[in-house]
Amino acid sequence: MDLQTQSHNGDLNREEIYSQPTAWRAALDILSSEKDTIGNFLLDHEYEQIIFIGCGSTYYLSLAAAAVLRHLSGKNVIGLPASEMWFYPSSSYTLEGRKLLIAGSRSGATTETINACEAFKGRGNGDLFLLSCYDDQPLAKLGDLNRIFPSGQEKSVAQAMALSTLYLATIAIAAMLAVVKIFWLVLENYQTRASTYSQSTPL
Repeated sequence: MDLQTQSHNGDLNREEIYSQPTAWRAALDILSSEKDTIGNFLLDHEYEQIIFIGCGSTYYLSLAAAAVLRHLSGKNVIGLPASEMWFYPSSSYTLEGRKLLIAGSRSGATTETINACEAFKGRGNGDLFLLSCYDDQPLAKLGDLNRIFPSGQEKSVAQAMALSTLYLATIAIAAMLAVVKIFWLVLENYQTRASTYSQSTPL
């Protein structure tokens, strides 16, 4: 990679880092406008276990989201690598009882995540909720409920805006599952503060 290409990639990444508050605002708008639909879907069933999955960066997102929901609700919540759930379902989670699988993917085309979700659906273990940033990819229509956050789309290779936007979405979903209304006010306040900081910091 030549110096000019490196500089261009760095500029893209820097711009996307500073653009995150705008992406968060758009994601929260989507979640807020569809709060009833999402809430009804999440609370329509009693789940024995809730599972977050991802690959690479979104795997670490799944661990963080699972920890938050576990803390807020006291529910049985775990975060798994998509590949582990795909290859070793019986050793990854209990196969008895109804599950809610929440899968995140920036591209919407992550092979391991697609296979894990298809295997989960094939076993009839429960409901599938998919989060991504692109509406023209396989994962965008694979779930029982799908939510796309176009504001998380990126041009740079390194994940920044997509990861934080999807993480924000999982935290909002955790608040819905735990029926913690005050959490929405905290998210709104955090986003407002971040937006103010971003506007005052020159690119």
